Amino acid sequence: MMRLRTLCALLLGSAAFMAKADGQGIWLEQKHDFGAFDEDLGTVYCDFRLINASDEPIAIISARANCGCTKPEYSRDPIAPGDTAVIRV
Repeated sequence: MMRLRTLCALLLGSAAFMAKADGQGIWLEQKHDFGAFDEDLGTVYCDFRLINASDEPIAIISARANCGCTKPEYSRDPIAPGDTAVIRV
């Protein structure tokens, strides 16, 4: 469980750093605690949202997990100014 929390924090920490470094994106969530859950209930998800705060379209070009138990999912389509993108972990 701690490993999953650490993975989410690392994934979003690096993405948040890149977004804030350019001043183009604002992450609405940067951490998530899944807490205790039963693996028999199936896959558990968390969505992290990014708002494009720039005057031009931006795109998420990469999101990586450091283990096989987590797979980030996101759209490769450009995010228009003022729109929101989602990375599902």
